Amino acid sequence: MKEFLGLATSCKVLSVPWVPSGRRRRRRMIWLMPSVAFKRLLLVVVALGLAGCQTSLSSSEKAEGKKSAAELEFSADSMLRVADNLVKARDYASALRFYQDVLERDPKNVQALLGQGEIFLMLDAPGEAAERFQAVTSIAPKEGRGDAGLARALTQMNEPERALPYFAAAVEKGAVSAKFYNHYGIALDLMGKHQDAQVQYGRGLDLAPGDVSLLNNLGLSLALSEDYPAAVRLLSDVVSAMPDTIQARQNLALAYAFSGDMTTALRLATFPENAAATEQAQTYLKNITALPKDMRGKAIFSGLSAVADALPKTSQPQVASEPLPPPAPAQPAIVDVNTAPAKTQALTSAPAVAAPPPTSPPPAPAKEDVLKQPASATPQTGGYMVQLGAYQDEAVARAGWDKFKALAPDLLGARQPVTSSAGNMTRLGAAAASWKDASTLCDALKKAGVDCIVRQLYGNPNE
Repeated sequence: MKEFLGLATSCKVLSVPWVPSGRRRRRRMIWLMPSVAFKRLLLVVVALGLAGCQTSLSSSEKAEGKKSAAELEFSADSMLRVADNLVKARDYASALRFYQDVLERDPKNVQALLGQGEIFLMLDAPGEAAERFQAVTSIAPKEGRGDAGLARALTQMNEPERALPYFAAAVEKGAVSAKFYNHYGIALDLMGKHQDAQVQYGRGLDLAPGDVSLLNNLGLSLALSEDYPAAVRLLSDVVSAMPDTIQARQNLALAYAFSGDMTTALRLATFPENAAATEQAQTYLKNITALPKDMRGKAIFSGLSAVADALPKTSQPQVASEPLPPPAPAQPAIVDVNTAPAKTQALTSAPAVAAPPPTSPPPAPAKEDVLKQPASATPQTGGYMVQLGAYQDEAVARAGWDKFKALAPDLLGARQPVTSSAGNMTRLGAAAASWKDASTLCDALKKAGVDCIVRQLYGNPNE
């Protein structure tokens, strides 16, 4: 009976042993039958035990429910992992939103600030990037990635003098990578310190041997320092590795042009199947060789508009040149480029060598293609765009426009979509007639829950 009570009050199912039929069964049953009073008492005890078990189970369920609810609450680590994966998938708009969600709850989250900063650098928004990296240097002074990111952003903003202390701080804190040294070299080249720049490019190549961006910029730096034989050898190797890349051939043409061999330079800048690229590249060569030698580096790395006052009156560009093209987007936002095989490093990290629109004949249209436009139509070459996203190719961008239009039909329904190529990426946005128009649209889109960036459209042959 003790065993029976124990099993009952422990909420275990009773297992009555099998008893053979006949007289023995009857004797067993007689032994099991208690008195009526005791039977009633037993039922009360069992009922109380079961009630206690029920109360215990309810408490467990409630505790488990509270635990599950807690697990569903905000988790910065989980959201950061999602954002990092979105960066790998090149869905930068969504990644920015996840990073922003983290920052709204924790404005001092270093990982989210770094993630946003890297995305803004890739999207050619160095001012936005600089704000994030500056915040990191204040919140976490020992975090070298804040210094490294701020240095790169300032370089893209054509402020190399301001960038140098942050480059030095990042080196001291060990926050270096091939990408970092590439930008360090560019900053020094912008200041005319070509030999120092070549040292930094070399350090980057130690981390990422064969990196095309570093080789390209090192070759240009050698040409700027008038070491023409070394520049020609190095840039010839880049052209051999990438014979169909217009920018690689144009950079080699620059080395020949600086050395005085304009005939070879113009031949290299001739693209039989692309008359527009030929005209722009050759016009660019003629303009840049007309500059004083101490201004050529700034023209190469920041664009001809940065030295517009020194250009002949008939050659001055009509629109501002774009900042340095973004790094290859294949890497996660905060992962150094030297973690990837060298062959994956795209030439797009190298400086742009854009030709200004010639006075006569009219300039060839820039590569700003209006979506769903007939191939023969003239692409848009000026104005502004409200960038909504960046995609791996044109087809994905087309699908992206439909998605954004569905999110904000009142704001985007009457707008014309426009794309802009930037290295391996295709930017997608809505066309705007002016900066004010673009800013107003972007503000309205943000209120509707759609992230955006205002960007000027440029007539850049490397777009």
